[in-house]
Order: sequence, then C-alpha cells, then structure tokens
Amino acid sequence: MTAISRPWTIARSNGSSAHTASGITTSPRTAESSTSRSSRITANEPAPPTLILTLRSSPSRSCPSGSSRSRKACARAEQREGECLFCEILRRELGSGRRVVAENGAFVALEPFAARFPFETWLLPKVHARAFETLSDPDRGALAPILKDVLGRMYRMLDDPSFNYYIHTAPVREPEGTFHWHLEITPRLTEIAGFERGTGFYINPVVPEDAAAILKGEIRWTGQSI
Repeated sequence: MTAISRPWTIARSNGSSAHTASGITTSPRTAESSTSRSSRITANEPAPPTLILTLRSSPSRSCPSGSSRSRKACARAEQREGECLFCEILRRELGSGRRVVAENGAFVALEPFAARFPFETWLLPKVHARAFETLSDPDRGALAPILKDVLGRMYRMLDDPSFNYYIHTAPVREPEGTFHWHLEITPRLTEIAGFERGTGFYINPVVPEDAAAILKGEIRWTGQSI
C-alpha cells in the first residue's frame, strides 16, 4: 500500500484499507505513519476516502515531535524506575481494568489516563517490543482483529466518526530497550480551538473511564456532552 522512497509518501485508497495494519512498510530510518479516515464524502467519492502519510527522517535530524518526546520520556522513566514506561502503564491499567476497552492474548486497547481527545484509544502490545516492523506473524494476526474490534465499537457507539490513527515506533537503528511501539486512534469529535492552539494543552470533555464504558456498551452516549 505504501512504499517509502521519498521523504513524504502519500497513498490514496478507499474505505476498508484504513483498517489494514499490515499495509505499512518501513525503511532504515525513522518511520512514523499517520492514517486519516473521513466519513464525509462528496458526489465524486463513492466510499469514505483514506489518506495515509508516512514521514521518514534520520534519527539525528528532525523526528516527529510527539514521537521524539515519547521516546525521551521512555528513556527517562526506564533510567529512573528500571521499567519501560508503557510496560508500567500496561501493568497498572490491566490491574485496574477501568480504562481497558478490549484485549486479546497479544494486545490491549485502552483509554489513556490523560487523553487529549474524547475516546482517544491506544493499542499496545503486551510484550515489550520497540518497533512495529518486528511484529511476528502470530502477533500480526492478533493485531488485526483487535484493531477491527475497536474501530467497530467507534462506528457503532459514536455514529461512524472520522478518525486518525498513528503508529509510533522506534527508529530502526535505535538500540533495543526503551521504546514500546503502539498505535493511537483519535476520533475527530471536537475541534482544536484557540486555547489548544495557543497553549498546547487540550480540553477533553469525556473522562477516560466513561469513554471506556461507552465503547464497551456499559453507558449509552448521545454526543450531547461534547
């Protein structure tokens, strides 16, 4: 689906391709993939369009800011606590269960404690793995159904929202250790307004515990609170 041969690679496809995790290739440099799926269609669009962007950059040059900050935070946490930051998040969230949406033998889908957007959902491998491209065939087979499950829940519970998802993965040449690759899904239910643009802080009107309960069908959401 996506071939990385230039600093920016753009691919267009239709509908179901947005749900295909195995269609992203990697390069010997940092690969950061962002997928956008919109439910808004026009007369010339027979199906909801999907736009896939893959950013390639050398680890020594400008990496995507969110991924770079995340990797630095992981390194600091491991030096301080002796444990991967995302492994700690997984341990605590599975112990509580309040923000877990779904899980299988290899992956967990959860609402992060400090979610930036309503129903922001993370998919994390249960076993520490630094990079997306290291997925084994069995794990790839486990990722597809849980991704489909979460997107299906959003489709049913949130009335088929537009959404983005991002794969955060370590640079290929980075040593084993600190980073824990993961996939983030952000439904586009609110607009980024002046406060967010001016401060870099986000206002989320849906607490993550309620978001998880809604996606699990325990609470009915009408969208009136956003």
